[in-house]
Amino acid sequence: MIYTPDSLENARVALGTLGYYLRTMIFPVRYDMFLPVSDMSRVVFLAFGLLALALIVGSAVWARKDKDVVLPASLLVLFWVGHIPSSMPISFPTRFSPAI
Repeated sequence: MIYTPDSLENARVALGTLGYYLRTMIFPVRYDMFLPVSDMSRVVFLAFGLLALALIVGSAVWARKDKDVVLPASLLVLFWVGHIPSSMPISFPTRFSPAI
């Protein structure tokens, strides 16, 4: 993810990226690959990003109210954190690294 000096644009792109991954999980057959950063600000990705954010916050609130939901909610959060590459910067190409 390329960061711009504008904080609002960074937040919009991050929300769009979250929406892209939610859309890809819901509709796994059709997805776009190698999208530029400017496409992450499209309305479709922002809408899915708001839905994903609502799901994450809603599961956290639900887990706080009902203690039986803590484990599924924590697994949902771990799943999201593990599948958002913008939260983990890749600085070393692991595909081409030799096996140790």
